[in-house]
Amino acid sequence: VSTQSTWGSERQELFTFQGHTATVWSCAFHPADDRILLSASMDGTIKIWRREEGSGLNVKTLRGHSGPAYHATFTPDGKRIASCSADRTIKMWSSETGEEYTTLQGHTNTVYHCCVHKSNLFSCSGDILKLWDLSAIEKYRCK
Repeated sequence: VSTQSTWGSERQELFTFQGHTATVWSCAFHPADDRILLSASMDGTIKIWRREEGSGLNVKTLRGHSGPAYHATFTPDGKRIASCSADRTIKMWSSETGEEYTTLQGHTNTVYHCCVHKSNLFSCSGDILKLWDLSAIEKYRCK
């Protein structure tokens, strides 16, 4: 079981998060609520965590990638999650429900990283970088 820890001042561990079954590649804080965290793993899942008294609680596990998930991040408003994978896709999810909204395809290699700024998503795969306009994707919009 892969473990993630959050450290306090003077390197005092605050929380331990356990639940992934393979190496964790990335982690991120929610942009508006530092009690909510996100992780992406070689087990192909994205996990949403909530810090509770003395531990980390797995709130949701997002499944949909057919390969290892290398990176996941919240959108600036915290309403969506973007994740990227060895399956050569980027998936957009609701951070509230865990529902997959859309899959962005077009990379021909593993997508290692993605980041979101306003309504744009930037992704990298091999020697290719792609910029996506998320506002053009109807399902991306929150209702």
